[in-house]
Amino acid sequence: MSFFTMAVAVDQHHGFKPFNRSQRCRLQSFTQLEYNILEVGHKDLAHSLKQVFEVANFHRSFSTPCLSFATNVEQEYDTHPRIQIIGGPRLPRTNALVIEVAMAIASGVVPMPVSNGLGATYFLRNRRGETIAVTKPIDEEPLAFNNPKVSGGSMLGQPGINRSIRVGETGIRELAAYLLDHGGFAGVPATALVKISHVAFHVNEATAISASPYKIASLQNFISHDFDAGNLGPSCFSVASVHKIGIFDLRILNLDRHAGNILVKKRGQHENFAVEAAELVPIDHGLCLPTRVPR
Repeated sequence: MSFFTMAVAVDQHHGFKPFNRSQRCRLQSFTQLEYNILEVGHKDLAHSLKQVFEVANFHRSFSTPCLSFATNVEQEYDTHPRIQIIGGPRLPRTNALVIEVAMAIASGVVPMPVSNGLGATYFLRNRRGETIAVTKPIDEEPLAFNNPKVSGGSMLGQPGINRSIRVGETGIRELAAYLLDHGGFAGVPATALVKISHVAFHVNEATAISASPYKIASLQNFISHDFDAGNLGPSCFSVASVHKIGIFDLRILNLDRHAGNILVKKRGQHENFAVEAAELVPIDHGLCLPTRVPR
């Protein structure tokens, strides 16, 4: 059975547009930067994304109110850590999250690497030390050339762990999943695609770097939770909450749903996890919207 499902892309105006081609389900990533980003050598990209923005003629993006708009690449590429939204609409939740992260980074708060998972993930805290966001740089994905955990060395655009999703394309899919969760039906946390800079991010051959490298990354609101679904039996979850995530996964053709990427938090002051007391939060949607459906 063949699937001919239309995917969506975020255009330079932060909206949606359908693809002109009607072949297999396709998700074109980096519609602002296009695939010019792939023409830059991975070592150059590892050292900075300055050249990428020059190649793509990408000098401006939507910025948070507390950060200035860039007028040229030189102003963008400086030694001061910063973060900017480069993909997604102007939503209050994501704007507020980016502002809080920007203030924390400017105050000296350092991203904290997470040990689990094949790709690099960092927790971002606010100035009070509370974890508020999770970010995943695209060049530190599994198999990517800057991955600190698994030796891969693949350039952006090469086949990834799942061959229907290329290296460097999970971040845009995280954003797409959030945008496709209309009205918060499944409860996907607020997500944006950002350009972020900090020396704490991993870069191979780091001695060649003289300034904080810019990274393109997904940024997602951190949801405080009690467990993941793997720590509890299915009897603790309502049928409706499970069905919502299942329906959403079918809609986005999610290839990576398991108990470890469903967070569980208690509603109210219930001591035990009664069926109606458990709220399920789906995360990790980087392997959705594949270019082709596995047989």
